[in-house]
Amino acid sequence: MKVVYKYPLSVGSITTVGLPPGAQVLCVKVQREQICMWVLQETSPKFPVGTCYRSFLVVGTGNPSEANIKEYHGTVMTPDHNFVFHVFEVM
Repeated sequence: MKVVYKYPLSVGSITTVGLPPGAQVLCVKVQREQICMWVLQETSPKFPVGTCYRSFLVVGTGNPSEANIKEYHGTVMTPDHNFVFHVFEVM
């Protein structure tokens, strides 16, 4: 059975999340001043067997990054519209 789980992400650093194989990032948004990512995955968020560790980077517009970007997952704006951040999956 699949379910959607939420994962908070850190700005300016890489967040590594253990996800089951086949997990799909649905969207990224700001919730209560925290950038979060929603993922469609198998029922339990903890999979000791077959866990895939995936890394995500949140970077502000105009800020450089030397990370090896694998995939873009979305753009979010702070509630006051002063800052815009971009979420990438990195290798």
